[in-house]
Order: sequence, then structure tokens, then C-alpha cells
Amino acid sequence: MSPAKRQQIDPMEKAIEAVLSPGRFISYNAAWSFVEDVQGVADDIDKYYDAALDHIEHAKKCYSKAGLDASWQAVVADVRKRHFRKKGFMAGFEDIVVGVPKQVEPSFLERAKARWPRKPKRS
Repeated sequence: MSPAKRQQIDPMEKAIEAVLSPGRFISYNAAWSFVEDVQGVADDIDKYYDAALDHIEHAKKCYSKAGLDASWQAVVADVRKRHFRKKGFMAGFEDIVVGVPKQVEPSFLERAKARWPRKPKRS
């Protein structure tokens, strides 16, 4: 790959390439490190998807306020056409398109309070 072409590569692609190291043998002892590196890249991709979905949700609201529903549908069609293989992303995208409210997972403290009710105080 030429130096000019390498500079144009997305930083995420560089990270994936560094982790996967095409052509390199992964020994048994190095397998755990390899798996952790791959999981780290997968987590980074999820962060990008979450940020992209937040922006798309904001864009949908903007299109709606401006009365540009036909333009929004064109954007939806374009995203579906270009990103159909990204299953993790498309599930969230389709929820936004349909209008499914975002589910916020309760915090650990909230789950604990719901699970273990307060004990009455002793007198």
C-alpha cells in the first residue's frame, strides 16, 4: 500500500488491522491477548454506533420540525442501502425510524433498590 493511500485510511481501520495482523500466526499463549484486543476494537465500534445513532435521532427531529419528511425518507433509504450489513447499527437505526423510544437501562443502585426493599427501622 502506498504511503499516500495509508494516510487516507480511517483510524478505526488502522486499529482493526493492527489487532488482526493479517498473515501473522497467533500462538496458543498469545490467543488471550489477541481476543482481548479484538474485543477492545469491537467496543470502540459500538461507541461509534451509539454516537452515530444519537446524531441520526437528532437529525430526524430536525427534518420533522422543518417539515422535510420526504427528504428524511430519502436519507433513510440511503442509510439502509449503504449500511445494511451493519446489523448492530441497523437495529438501532430502524428503532429510530419507527419511533421506538430509547430504553435507558436503570443504574445498579436503582436495580438494587427495586430488588431489596428497605427494612423497617428498629425501635
